[in-house]
Amino acid sequence: MLLRDSAAAITTGLGILYVVPLMSDLLGSPTWKDRLERWAPIPAGLAIRATKDLARLPIGPWPGRGVLAAYALGVLLVGGAIFARRDA
Repeated sequence: MLLRDSAAAITTGLGILYVVPLMSDLLGSPTWKDRLERWAPIPAGLAIRATKDLARLPIGPWPGRGVLAAYALGVLLVGGAIFARRDA
């Protein structure tokens, strides 16, 4: 809903998914690296599938669900607002 062109939407979506983990590797601060790994969508999604060694994960399964739900809700709200502004 946010981008009308399919190629731009796919590129933007994959860019958001892959840029945050790459940024966490480039940062020199361990505190910011830990924060980015905890709140990025990919580690949160992978934490949902984990069943053992949960202490080793940057985020637990239930908080990971919350992070993914927050990303989904945020994208839907922004997309809905832009859709209403463009087509209303």
